[in-house]
Amino acid sequence: MARAKGDGAGDRFEHRPVEGVDGEDDADEPGADVGGAVSMPSRVTAGVAGSRPHHIPIRARPLEHETPAGGDEAPPRLRRFGAAEVYDGRVQAPVAYLYLSLAAVLAVLFLVWTAAYSMGRHDERSGYRDRLAADRDEGPLVSDPLNQVADRGSSGRTGSTPPPPVDRPVTGGRSGEARQPTTTPREEPRPPTRTEASPAPGGSPAPATGATAILTPGGGVASDPRESGLNYLVIASNVPQEEASRLPAFLDEFGIPAIAVPNLDRSGRPANNPPRYTVVVLQGVPGNQFSARAEERRRLEQRIAQLGRVWQRERGGSTDFRDPLWSRYNP
Repeated sequence: MARAKGDGAGDRFEHRPVEGVDGEDDADEPGADVGGAVSMPSRVTAGVAGSRPHHIPIRARPLEHETPAGGDEAPPRLRRFGAAEVYDGRVQAPVAYLYLSLAAVLAVLFLVWTAAYSMGRHDERSGYRDRLAADRDEGPLVSDPLNQVADRGSSGRTGSTPPPPVDRPVTGGRSGEARQPTTTPREEPRPPTRTEASPAPGGSPAPATGATAILTPGGGVASDPRESGLNYLVIASNVPQEEASRLPAFLDEFGIPAIAVPNLDRSGRPANNPPRYTVVVLQGVPGNQFSARAEERRRLEQRIAQLGRVWQRERGGSTDFRDPLWSRYNP
């Protein structure tokens, strides 16, 4: 056993046997206690003469996530991300970051809504075109009602009349009977239907007034000049009566015939009070030519869009004919 002997700042240690403690030098060997403690050698101890040597435990430095000896928890780590700080599971950031985050979320929601709306409009138009294309083989080819109205007007102006009846001899059933001429009766005119305009003396549809009258550039008429089964371009709906009365004349200035049809309920009375109108361009397209005349329809839609901007900016209109729609007329 080593006995400590010191003489001040420069202490020296000597190895001297201690009485009554033989064999202890070999008993205390350097080693590690339970739990990772390391003992100091017994020969390198400092103390008062006659005292028993004691071990000084030396523990390894705890790991980063290990709880230090004594039960104290490790201090939380502080992380920085720009001006934001993450400390003990909490995030601290300037208030401006919160406003920017909310603005970004709103912008994303707006973009998603815009994309969904555009896709819905595209699907609606595609489905409508498919339905029109499916009807292209139905029914015979129907001529444009504008040409029919023009033909009736030209015939009325020129004063043309139906051909006179033809006298044809008819032979009797008996040999001695005289042959009597017979007259082929004229074809009786059938009463006009709702889809045909009743011609006035000047060759134009009969004028009409009231909430159920159809508005044309020349005034109101009683019957609809559209032809059943044709597709017409609807450029505005739910238009007030005052504006609807001016729209057909405005479009006629640019060579586009149009009418304003009142919105009626099933009983034939105005569906709104005051009455509202739907503006329709009178350039019918048969179902079996709808796809073949796609370029013609596209040019018409572009022309209508240009006139819509003029109508709204210069004529004080409430609509600019945005998003026109082709609709099949079935009275």
